Amino acid sequence: MLFRSDGVKAGEQLYDFFNSNIGTPKRVYVWGDSLGGLITETLAEKHPEWVNGAAPLCGVMAGAVPNLNLAMDAEYGVRQLLVPDLQVDNFATYEDASAAWQKAASVLVDKAKAQDTDAIAKILTIAAVVDAPSATYTYDGSDLVSRVSGTVESLLTALAYGTVGRFDVEQRYGGPVSGNEGVDYTGRVTADEKTLIDAIGGEGAADKNVASLNAGQRVKADPTASAALLERGGNPSGAVQVPTITMHTADDPLVVVQNQSFFRNRYNAQVAKGAVKGGLVQMFTLPPAKYSADTGAPYGAGHCNFTEQSRVAVIELLDGWVKNGVYPGPEAISKAMGPDSGYNGIYYPSAWPEPSAEAEQ
Repeated sequence: MLFRSDGVKAGEQLYDFFNSNIGTPKRVYVWGDSLGGLITETLAEKHPEWVNGAAPLCGVMAGAVPNLNLAMDAEYGVRQLLVPDLQVDNFATYEDASAAWQKAASVLVDKAKAQDTDAIAKILTIAAVVDAPSATYTYDGSDLVSRVSGTVESLLTALAYGTVGRFDVEQRYGGPVSGNEGVDYTGRVTADEKTLIDAIGGEGAADKNVASLNAGQRVKADPTASAALLERGGNPSGAVQVPTITMHTADDPLVVVQNQSFFRNRYNAQVAKGAVKGGLVQMFTLPPAKYSADTGAPYGAGHCNFTEQSRVAVIELLDGWVKNGVYPGPEAISKAMGPDSGYNGIYYPSAWPEPSAEAEQ
């Protein structure tokens, strides 16, 4: 995600080299994981003259700025609720950013291990406002201990991205690219999440924590840097021009699955404008209800944690769609994915944690 423009350029150069030195390909499919998913969608939207099909997997489909804003929400939440002196922006060096991550990580892990119920309620509140999953590759979230452990692991991932990861981005784009000015955290905690937070932290804990988040000193993004990131760092329009299949794990701690609902909204808006020439199929894999921390989730939880058969299925389905016009419906997807992939044809993620962001981009 940090260097999306480099990836797009490399893809263009690869196509040009092949075309010039080997021959014009009959069909070109582009696919990739995570940042590669963002690169994939950018190439497909930019070059429909030679891209025939696209498969962005676990991709940053909401674009760079919304995802970095979400990471900032996590950092800000930790500072506001747990580590008042935590540095969350304006890192002078990589070492400063790394020190901030280590400090926050130490507090979260120590509080969870100590079974500090007030702190755990705050941790769950922070997770709720950024939709951090409670199931990860390591923890299945099947009981309270596993759920808290998984939540902490997800937040540590978000914090690493929002500190050391964001430092690299800001060096590249000339300043603070993310912030949380004007964000209202009130509607981000669901009724079920509130019930759990109150059960652990005491009645009214969720409302108290959210009120504290709303009352804190906000972090301001630099408009010029943010605009530069939007322009060059990745901002899919949703104007799908070729057959496109996405696949995402339901519990992704780095690129939250809500990236797909964000992208679907953009796609629907482009359909309404008549700007879409290709179709969009979104596939999701869910983890088993229980799995061992020693072996990890076989699929469905963790960043880009798909089975090999799932990956092959995506390309086979895309190839059939492009070559033969066979639209991949749920039955065809289920058959191609197999019984041990976690594919769920009726699952769909919730809305992006900050709905206004979808309208603003």
